Amino acid sequence: CGKTYLLNNILKDAIEDTHIILRVSLFGLESIEEVHKEVKKCWFYAFSESKESMSWMSETAKKFGKNIKSVVDGAKELLQESIKKIADGVFSLDAIDFIKIEPNMGNKKVVLVFDDLERANISTNNLLGCINDYCENQNFNTIIVANEEKIKDGPDNALSYREIKEKIVQRVIPFVPNYEDVVSNSIELMSCGIEYKGLLRKNKESLSKILSGDFKDNAIIEQYKAENYKLGRNKKREEYEKEEEKLRKLLGQRSHNIRSFKCAIQDFERVYNKLVEGGIQDCSNWLLSFTCLMMTNKAGLIREIPRYGNWFLYLDVENLYPEVFDSNFILNGFAEWIIHGEWNDEAISKEIQLFLKKEKAVTPL
Repeated sequence: CGKTYLLNNILKDAIEDTHIILRVSLFGLESIEEVHKEVKKCWFYAFSESKESMSWMSETAKKFGKNIKSVVDGAKELLQESIKKIADGVFSLDAIDFIKIEPNMGNKKVVLVFDDLERANISTNNLLGCINDYCENQNFNTIIVANEEKIKDGPDNALSYREIKEKIVQRVIPFVPNYEDVVSNSIELMSCGIEYKGLLRKNKESLSKILSGDFKDNAIIEQYKAENYKLGRNKKREEYEKEEEKLRKLLGQRSHNIRSFKCAIQDFERVYNKLVEGGIQDCSNWLLSFTCLMMTNKAGLIREIPRYGNWFLYLDVENLYPEVFDSNFILNGFAEWIIHGEWNDEAISKEIQLFLKKEKAVTPL
């Protein structure tokens, strides 16, 4: 997580005097033609904001004459207001189709950033070949952003992703996010109540632990084995080993997705207000447990078994987030909202009051 943020903010700020970064999202693109069109749109958008654009538009107007209607039906909305005035009465064609992009914009170099490689609906071989054309033949500085674990190889007779990457990619830089910074930035940029932001800041360290998944998975596996490997039981050793492998696979799927994390801390503000309204003051455990459940659900790892109700609903969440997740701080109403999107205000209020009565019942009095 955080790759796109790094490029759009930190890298962009660091090299803005000498380079222009054009981020081209490959998410859902179906063809190489669409890729070329996206590159041109990004280039044209950046160009329209540059000093060179005004003189270019004036020259284009002279060249094509005033009978032609507009610069771009498909891209005109991208232009600044000052350029739109010149654009009117210039082209009748879709300018995106014939724009010639260049590796320099004025005295700055253009850097093409192809993001979400694994999310394109195009064969990886064709896509990398297309990107290589920009790099090798058109002399663009080029960066590819990808989660390599999600990239699948094509048919047996095609080159594998690793093989073609070796021929095309000059340097590979593994990205290791600074989770503390990601969490801190997410909190500070949130628009929320002052008291709620204070709660988030107070729990910043634990929230970073949830997003990073720093839970010593080997220790979790060893504890599981110690608790479950009882050879005197009916189960055979092979069955225990199969269950252990399932647990390893589950831990490997733990989410580090920033969007899911932001959803969790944004949605919890509604829960926080409801808890405070109901008389619960310390909401830290509620926040952490809610975030864990939300992250697990967003990753598609919640196992619902209707015949058993909520009995086994939280087992995987407890395995994924030991120490911070506690099912005592997840009301059924909150789980319904997270998993099914149903908020029942009256039922949640009753559950909060029941929780407070239970808390009171375990005091010495």
